[in-house]
Amino acid sequence: MQEIQTVTYIDIANQGYPEGTARRVIREGKKLLVERGFQLYKNKRIGRIPKTIAEEILGFKIISKNDIIDTVLFATDIERGK
Repeated sequence: MQEIQTVTYIDIANQGYPEGTARRVIREGKKLLVERGFQLYKNKRIGRIPKTIAEEILGFKIISKNDIIDTVLFATDIERGK
């Protein structure tokens, strides 16, 4: 059996997002999962989504506190000389 990593709004807030934004990511993730056929996520008591779905919505990988950043953004202001 494959283990699926999941996240809550607290995990997303720990990445530096405001609580409201973190909760919105969870809501959007649940909506996306329902659209993909996972009816389990229609339950409003479920506050946890797969980490990959949260990363898809946010646009980058969620990392643990002690891990190294997996994704580096290109074309930063430093690279442009600003």
